[in-house]
Amino acid sequence: MFPYDIKICEIYKSIILEFGLDINTYKLMYSGGPLRINDQQEGAFLLGFTITIFECNIFKKKFLLGKIVIAKINGKGSESIGILNSIIDLKELILNYLGKKKIKKLKIENNVIEEGDIRSLFSLGIKNDFTCFVEYE
Repeated sequence: MFPYDIKICEIYKSIILEFGLDINTYKLMYSGGPLRINDQQEGAFLLGFTITIFECNIFKKKFLLGKIVIAKINGKGSESIGILNSIIDLKELILNYLGKKKIKKLKIENNVIEEGDIRSLFSLGIKNDFTCFVEYE
């Protein structure tokens, strides 16, 4: 049982750790909506209700291609992607994470990405976990 003053982010982390789940693959759902791992809201309203653990893959029918690395988005959250996936796949991942409608500017490490760029992350020199910075509307 969780204490009454626990935050949603603490509930999230404790469940993921308790079951030994990958934080990038499994998400928690409550009452038809996902719980966000960085939510600082008190989670007392969740006590006594069912929290569902589900496996998710934002690429749906797409695959993670090549070595799996972690993309840290704006220094906050992180998502998994393959180094052979395209920049288009990364943008889709970012939009899903941020919930924003339009990316104005994308910078991966020291590379500013032009609109319409379809190269793979590997072609940008990405071989390990990386950080990307996004300006959005």
